[in-house]
Amino acid sequence: MTPSGISIFFLLLSFQVLAQGPGLPRSTPEMAAALRPDWLVEPTSQPAGVFVTGKDIILENGLVRRTFREKPNLACTDYSNLITGQQLLRAVKPEASVVIDGKEYRIGGLDTGLLPGTETL
Repeated sequence: MTPSGISIFFLLLSFQVLAQGPGLPRSTPEMAAALRPDWLVEPTSQPAGVFVTGKDIILENGLVRRTFREKPNLACTDYSNLITGQQLLRAVKPEASVVIDGKEYRIGGLDTGLLPGTETL
């Protein structure tokens, strides 16, 4: 048998096995009720908002929450997925840096000196 003949044989065999098997699981009303509405398809009733509490500025839209600490310099201290509860932020290092006229400026991050790369400029 040629290589192409073998391929066709296994293709036909797989169709036969699929036709005899129980098939794909079917959705039940219980399964559909357990699923959350898809925010890409269904409109959300959760309004977006900006909140200020003490030194923190919180941006939230029902999907994610991002918290910025205003002092000693503006830095993102929390970035969370509100659907899964997953914490998306793992460090408070600067998010970027730019060089203007030969001087480096860090964008965001806490200048604590406790973490490498966070020393005060």
